[in-house]
Amino acid sequence: MAKCVPTRRSLLPHQPGIRSLSPALALPDLGKQGSLGGSIFGAEPYLSDLDVPGNPDFSTDIPFHVEGFYKYQMSDNITITPGLIGLSSPQQNNDNDDVFMGTVRTTFSF
Repeated sequence: MAKCVPTRRSLLPHQPGIRSLSPALALPDLGKQGSLGGSIFGAEPYLSDLDVPGNPDFSTDIPFHVEGFYKYQMSDNITITPGLIGLSSPQQNNDNDDVFMGTVRTTFSF
């Protein structure tokens, strides 16, 4: 059994690090056998507890990510997946405009 041994570095308060999270929800066979609806809400990877020398204005805002999609089973070999993605605080800065994207993916399987 592996044993976790803390190091001096990990005992420091407010240790800088890269954080992210993204819980997801999937709804199989939504509307039609083989189709799939889903949503994701989370935070894009971001820096936390970082002290940047010479830049006291380093933004520590959390960049949130919201996504929804629906994979529609057209036939046994073709699926089409439209989706919408929204990003808030791009580049970890609330002063940046939110970003919204639409996506369409077609999958051919043989």
